[in-house]
Amino acid sequence: MQIRFLPPSPKAGITEHVRNDAGSALIAAGFAEQVVYNTRQEFIQSLPGIGTPAPVQPGVEPPVAGIRWVFSQTLRGKNVLLRKCGSETIFCSTLQNAADAGAPKELLERFAELLSAPERELQEIERVREEVARQPAQPSADNWLARFGVRV
Repeated sequence: MQIRFLPPSPKAGITEHVRNDAGSALIAAGFAEQVVYNTRQEFIQSLPGIGTPAPVQPGVEPPVAGIRWVFSQTLRGKNVLLRKCGSETIFCSTLQNAADAGAPKELLERFAELLSAPERELQEIERVREEVARQPAQPSADNWLARFGVRV
């Protein structure tokens, strides 16, 4: 309960937050009155130090106004697009997520390229594996079995 002390009290003019039972006793004795706020904004303005910007600490970047888009990779190597706005970060792992988050067209095109890159690499690896599998096995001159006189 928020109370303001009245003149007969030694704390006259001071506003304090006290337990409900203590506040009710002080009000009943005539030493205080209950402080009533009509809106939340009135309550916030009554608090000391609220509304003043915090001092900037050395080495800490202040928040950037507006939206920033950042390409990144997860620990598992998956490409993601990050949307940063103040302290909020949205991770977009698919084109649909990025489009829903409001990514510009140029970023969506670049993100599509990044998402298809691992797929192209896997296709190239599979193509090389198939080529190697089609080639007949050639006996090697330094085959370890040949050292012992075993023919293969």
